[in-house]
Amino acid sequence: MDPTDVQLIAEAAASLPNGNEGIEAHLDTIDSQENNGDIRMNGFSNEEIKDFKHVIYNELVKNHNRQFEPKAGQLTLVEPYELHEQGQIRLGFRFNTEKKPEKKIPELYAAYVRKADLKAMHDQENVLIQDLYRYYWRGCTELLGKYFEKKDKYIYLYYDAPLFIANENVRTAQKRLRTMKTKSRSKPNY
Repeated sequence: MDPTDVQLIAEAAASLPNGNEGIEAHLDTIDSQENNGDIRMNGFSNEEIKDFKHVIYNELVKNHNRQFEPKAGQLTLVEPYELHEQGQIRLGFRFNTEKKPEKKIPELYAAYVRKADLKAMHDQENVLIQDLYRYYWRGCTELLGKYFEKKDKYIYLYYDAPLFIANENVRTAQKRLRTMKTKSRSKPNY
């Protein structure tokens, strides 16, 4: 980017209401797209993904947006989950077993957290590669278990703050995810 481009961007930012705050407000307005009253959401960009919670959040966004896709009934890897327990409703998410989460979740973890591509391994039947999948699966479930209550192998429930809220912009979600506490620091409110 040459200096004139930088100057043009700075001038455009200054012309927006409240300078840089105006940029944030503008980003929030283009953050989601409306379609017949429903809102199509955007997830975190690859550059914004700093934690595995962001990866799961993006998968929940994909689930939310599937209503806009031509194949509207197509299953997603992660879906919202609601549990009725002792007269209360608990929210969370679950991994769709039909999408092979024990394979897909380690691949996502490797791609976004470890910056590696497990799918590129040539011999998927090799015992060392299979062990790597199991190792990443265990690491992912332990990590998720720090922020969410593990109800069973594929179901996680929220403690205090939800990971995903439908129709919320990504900036607000980012602020909420930053304040999420591990279960050792949060008190369940159920």
